[in-house]
Amino acid sequence: MAAPAAAETAAAPGPTATEPASAALLPGATLPPPSAVAVRAETPEKPRPARLLLTTEPAGASVRLGARTICTSPCDVNLEPTAERQALLVRRWGYADEVVDVDLTAGATVSREVALRRLKPAATAPAKPATGSEKKPAPSAPALPALRLDGH
Repeated sequence: MAAPAAAETAAAPGPTATEPASAALLPGATLPPPSAVAVRAETPEKPRPARLLLTTEPAGASVRLGARTICTSPCDVNLEPTAERQALLVRRWGYADEVVDVDLTAGATVSREVALRRLKPAATAPAKPATGSEKKPAPSAPALPALRLDGH
């Protein structure tokens, strides 16, 4: 049996140093340089924020969403949108707290005006009228002379 011819046993030439490796797999195929290929990461689109416009009478009330203070009135803030209605707590010293329900869906603008109610001062016991039978306070003791600490 004769040895196979050299031409029959020679493998197809591989890619050269300047050719991409895929050129050996697909004859005539060319690939763009790596810098020309744009890679786009598939990230979910972030929803648009909800905008809250809130004023109070009087101004200066803190506005809380859950455990976080989000602004001091008057407010114009963008918030993370939610699928459920949210309760805002509006609080100012000397006034009753108010709870405001808002719908913070993506892209919504929510506008609220809140009139705070002033708290009444705590009621004190009325003073008893003098009947004349109360004991008079004992007279105060006479003032003592001042002591000197320098020994004189």
